[in-house]
Amino acid sequence: MNLRINTTIQKFKLIRLDGIDCNGQPVLIGQQG
Repeated sequence: MNLRINTTIQKFKLIRLDGIDCNGQPVLIGQQG
């Protein structure tokens, strides 16, 4: 479970820092990809 939680946190950090979701599409800050 810790690994899954860490992965989710990393994804949120990537979205917030880069503004790009896991599909490479630009998203609004704080929006889940």
